[in-house]
Amino acid sequence: MKNKKVRLLIFGGSGQIGSRAKILLAQKYKVITPSHQQVDITNQATVVRAISFLKPAIIIHTAAMTDVDGCELNPYHAFLTNVKGTEAVARACNLVGATLFFLSTDYVFDGTKGSPYVEEDTPNPLSAYGRSKYEAEEYLKSHAYSVWIIRSSWLFGQNGRNFFRAI
Repeated sequence: MKNKKVRLLIFGGSGQIGSRAKILLAQKYKVITPSHQQVDITNQATVVRAISFLKPAIIIHTAAMTDVDGCELNPYHAFLTNVKGTEAVARACNLVGATLFFLSTDYVFDGTKGSPYVEEDTPNPLSAYGRSKYEAEEYLKSHAYSVWIIRSSWLFGQNGRNFFRAI
């Protein structure tokens, strides 16, 4: 009998988290990482078509506009990518019954707490980036059937813009 792996789709598969997740998860899952050119997450029809065709059981959504300064300069693009793109992915997940893992950020908080934040703390984003990710979170909490929201801080990795390269 052939060993059939569960399909896992990663949006943002060439980024720091997506590329590493692909390597780590390839042993257990059939990992699919479409490029931005193959599936533009800001195009609802393209996302639905791709997910309906691929029928993944799990989707890891790491695709985003993460350049904080760039988001301030172009808040519309941040909103389009981070909010509308996430909405499109969530709707398509719901159509096929896929579980969605969404990568958010600690930028949903204002940084004034003085101690580590926990899930129950009230977000208060101060930047366009933080607002766009928080708005995406809020959409997911009320519209996605099966979703995990993961908030991260600075990323450490071998590729892309990361903590070590920034410092």
